Amino acid sequence: MAKKTENENKKNTKRLFWGSFFPMVILIIGACTCLYLISMFIIKQAVRLQISLLQEQVTSKVVSMVYPDVLSVENLVNVAPSVSEPEMMKSVLDVVAKSGKGNDVYFASVTPLSKGGLFVDRLNWVPPKDWEPSGRVWFQAAMNEPNHNGVYTDPYIDQITGNLCVTYSKAALNSKGEVIGVAGVDIILSSLDDIIESISSDTDTIKGERYILDSRGNYMTNPDASKISTVNYFKEKMGNDTDVAASLGSVPIFTVTDTIYYGVSKIGDTPWYVVMSGSMTELTSGFKRTVFIIEIIMFAFGFI
Repeated sequence: MAKKTENENKKNTKRLFWGSFFPMVILIIGACTCLYLISMFIIKQAVRLQISLLQEQVTSKVVSMVYPDVLSVENLVNVAPSVSEPEMMKSVLDVVAKSGKGNDVYFASVTPLSKGGLFVDRLNWVPPKDWEPSGRVWFQAAMNEPNHNGVYTDPYIDQITGNLCVTYSKAALNSKGEVIGVAGVDIILSSLDDIIESISSDTDTIKGERYILDSRGNYMTNPDASKISTVNYFKEKMGNDTDVAASLGSVPIFTVTDTIYYGVSKIGDTPWYVVMSGSMTELTSGFKRTVFIIEIIMFAFGFI
């Protein structure tokens, strides 16, 4: 009789153990799952915010870098209609260049040089006899801009200095709204790498890759100088040759998953983009270990 009672007690103990064990396991797993999902949501939102802030910093620094030279062209097209003599135009170029960074500023009339047209270069560059401004990309881009806004050429490597450059140009109009010429300035972009390095070292707590791209998706910054203006970021990283301006326009893209983060946005009024990407796995690995440890601790306390 005593043995039978003892067996019954053991069975009851087992039933009690398993009856409480499974609900406890479900409760712990549910609690940890909720903790994980809520925490991952917060982490992803924090990453999106951080990337957005970093992109704003890049935009601010790049716009501040090019603005003085852009302003010199804007000032020149406002004054150009009242200037007709080369010497006077040279003096005007010297004055407007002071609002920029001392880069080369120039003006070309719509009248061809072969027919008495005007071309004045602040650095006194004298073109060859058969040279015409109308054959240059910067001149054509400004003339073809339907609203006569300023335009940037595609980036190019200066053959003399080896620096990355662009030309910003804009059509000058007379009082009748007729185009009388085009003003341009060569902007040196060698400090773009410094901008990327500065945000990566100073405020970038989320490590990853950061690049500035032109409108076609080609690198404008890269530790490997041979890739600048020659390699497309999207083709190298994703296998597709993407025209950023055509596919994205000015709308920023942010993607944050459990494994990667990726963000690309336009830099102000320039035709350039800043792209940032990296591994979420590295960012969340410590957090996942913490959740696992919490589960073990909760199981341990559950058995006490």
